[in-house]
Amino acid sequence: MLKKFAITFTPFAFVSACNGDSSTESEQPTLVGTWNLTTLRVGGVVVNPDEHNDVPVKLTFSADGTGSVWISDYGLLESSPEEFIWETQGNQLTVQFSGQTAETVSYSLSGNALTVDFWSSGDVGTYTRQT
Repeated sequence: MLKKFAITFTPFAFVSACNGDSSTESEQPTLVGTWNLTTLRVGGVVVNPDEHNDVPVKLTFSADGTGSVWISDYGLLESSPEEFIWETQGNQLTVQFSGQTAETVSYSLSGNALTVDFWSSGDVGTYTRQT
């Protein structure tokens, strides 16, 4: 199903900027933080992630442009996360894992919800920010 990031990320990227005077500027939502999978839609249908392989169930984006992803294979969490570098431009997230070609996906942020459109087939993951 998910090719180690054709979910593992048909990838990511992000950066946020903010001037020191937050009283006159509104803060932009940021990917920086840890995100847990809440919904997985495959072919437009909500599915149980435990019934699929290579599902990125937990994402962490660091402010320095690095990140990690925990992958679940049929409900079993891998023993260690996979590391990547990332950046964003507009609503595009680019992620590159070591030794792999960078991949770009569409994403959106709304409050504590991150939605990632993994594949051109319409598979979508929705994540909630871990607090």
